[in-house]
Amino acid sequence: MFHFDGGYRNANDLKIPGNQKSDHLVAPGEFEAKNKLPNSGNVQKSAALGVSKIFTRGHLGLSFYTFDNFYGSVAEENVDIKMKQNRIELHGEFKLDNQTFKSIKLKTAQSDYGHKELDSGIVGTTFTNEGNESRLELMSDSSNLKGISGIQSQMFNFSARGSEAYLPPSRNRIVSAFTMQEKKFDENALTFGGRFENAEVANQSSLGVSKIFNGVNGALGLTHQFSETHTGTLNVSYTERIPNFQELFADGFHIAAGTFELGNEKLKKEKAYAVDFSLKYKSDVIQTSFNLYAQQFKDYISLFLTDEASSIPGINKSRFRQVDAIFYGAEFDGKKRIGSSPFHLLTRADIVRAKNQENGQDLPRISPPRVTLGLEWLKDRLSWDVEGQYNFEQTHTADQEKRTDRFLLLNSGVLYDFIADHGRWSFFARLKNILNQEARLHTSTLKDIAPLAGRNVVLGIQHSF
Repeated sequence: MFHFDGGYRNANDLKIPGNQKSDHLVAPGEFEAKNKLPNSGNVQKSAALGVSKIFTRGHLGLSFYTFDNFYGSVAEENVDIKMKQNRIELHGEFKLDNQTFKSIKLKTAQSDYGHKELDSGIVGTTFTNEGNESRLELMSDSSNLKGISGIQSQMFNFSARGSEAYLPPSRNRIVSAFTMQEKKFDENALTFGGRFENAEVANQSSLGVSKIFNGVNGALGLTHQFSETHTGTLNVSYTERIPNFQELFADGFHIAAGTFELGNEKLKKEKAYAVDFSLKYKSDVIQTSFNLYAQQFKDYISLFLTDEASSIPGINKSRFRQVDAIFYGAEFDGKKRIGSSPFHLLTRADIVRAKNQENGQDLPRISPPRVTLGLEWLKDRLSWDVEGQYNFEQTHTADQEKRTDRFLLLNSGVLYDFIADHGRWSFFARLKNILNQEARLHTSTLKDIAPLAGRNVVLGIQHSF
């Protein structure tokens, strides 16, 4: 079996509705761009080639993927990024002649990544990241108990050289063992799993700081089938997350994010207890799901903006630090056919709150509540939909964080599928942000200087054979 794909994209600066900067950032009389987001264009090229040999009891495949991307940094009008990656992957599976163990899988990938930051066309800083990620899995199935167990490794070396290298060279290694199992009995399904990992994050500059962590994770879930249409699921888990090299060692201006970041070598691993409960209903007419969740953190890691001025004019320092925190929220997703017609009513909603339990303040970059209402029409090979997503104003902000205004995104699209003798053709069109609203994502560090695109249309043809 052979596979090939490729892509080319050439985009000019993004059109935006109105001002580049938000009302919360622009001082009276201050100059700013309008109707276009400066330095947001990009040119991207990608290609992949793969070949697999399929045997009676498995397969073995090798693939090569490459991409080359050149794009501007909206945080710095004169700074461009030239990014390139090559990646080789080997995948294999062998089916076992065993009553318990059914198959063994191997995945390994070697990647070579790099990007250069160009200031007015001159290379200022070069970043490289070379490494390997491998995973060996053993699939089992016996006596109503089935699952997956295995080992995984991730090893990479990172370096940054140049005048604005805000990260030191580092060596990063993670080795882990894991299992996830499911047992069914009557109307119930019990899932349980665990993961143990050992990690080393080493600063390879003259400081020579090396941090070693052990992490333990566990989860337990129960699914109960109340009836043919009603299902309930309860999950509880304990997780430990190891801080990454950026959180530990950052020291300088991060151009892509528009932040001046300071890491903390004293960071400990995050610890979290979580519980979530969901209910699902599915019939020929209605499909709904409702989910409630909460997560209690010990030593939650986040990037907090401070009132300390940095060496970059107009940008304050942001520090990685740890706080005890709690996250909680709810999600709803629904789809209902209207009578016997081909129309379906779509509804979605979600809300999340996140609190620093040490002082009661809100945590930074948390998504505001969102509500979506849509209508879908399906008939034979043709489908059409229209949806409106309302994002509420985010007033629950962290210290030094600006609020984000509410906005409404109205989108509509049409899709036509045509199946021929030698493949399938899909013709599609989608009109986005029909009302040309100014929309900013509170989760982005660039929200006050980079809004989402204004009214835009996507037209396309896809052929599968």
